[in-house]
Amino acid sequence: MASISGDAAVSVVVPWCDRPELSETIAKNMAQLEPVSAEFVLVNCGGDLENLIQMLPSIAQATIRIIDILGVEYNKCLAINIASQYCRGSHLLLLDADIILGKGICENINETKKGAFLTLGKVQENNAKKSEISGNLSHIRYSMTIQFKSGAKAEVETKRLFLSPAGRSGPGIVLVGKKDFEAIGGMDSGCIYWGWEDIDLILRLQFSLRLERKQRGYGIHISHSDLSRNVGEGLSKEQCEALNFAYCLSKYSKGEFAGTLHDDLSSCRHSVVMSIPK
Repeated sequence: MASISGDAAVSVVVPWCDRPELSETIAKNMAQLEPVSAEFVLVNCGGDLENLIQMLPSIAQATIRIIDILGVEYNKCLAINIASQYCRGSHLLLLDADIILGKGICENINETKKGAFLTLGKVQENNAKKSEISGNLSHIRYSMTIQFKSGAKAEVETKRLFLSPAGRSGPGIVLVGKKDFEAIGGMDSGCIYWGWEDIDLILRLQFSLRLERKQRGYGIHISHSDLSRNVGEGLSKEQCEALNFAYCLSKYSKGEFAGTLHDDLSSCRHSVVMSIPK
């Protein structure tokens, strides 16, 4: 069983709001991460707390803490920031409720000691059809450069599509030193919609701390419709991502690269409702 002391290597943070996929992913991820002494911090942010508790495996393979954020609608960044206060690990693994991890990301945790952080290298859908693209193509990489008048540049890879077999990169699954996460002010809960909040974190880690992003490991995404995503009423996921991007771009233009960690911790009501083992 994973360590239950304050010396856990990795704290796995899972923000949650009524996502049934967790009942399938939690036990599998506990088993996968048991060798690296992982603990799990699950954050209920706008969901049914009792439903979340019922999803826990009957025999836990790791320490589990459940944090309940009171009186708010779902906000992924807010949930992660609040959870970070309760993480005992030296590293945070930001993990979505609908991802089943394979090997490769936490096994390379030592790379983070060399001025780096890790994101998930490849994600495949659990119901994906076999890719029909053949030949010599491996993947397509999309990136963005933000140029400042001073001459400074912020460069970030936004997406990588694998062609054969089909898949994509997983920028939202991030393994980062807790001190590095705190140094940039954590996530930015001003990103209230779906999309870009993970790229914002990556960009700020690279630009503010000059950390190198390395893509490692693989995972399986439990496929679902867009109705499960945190999209605003009447908005598409593309529109939601554009709104978050516009918010972040406004910050960057003013030279603001800090997250909202400290403000969130001081202003948000929350409590620890369960800890296993106690």
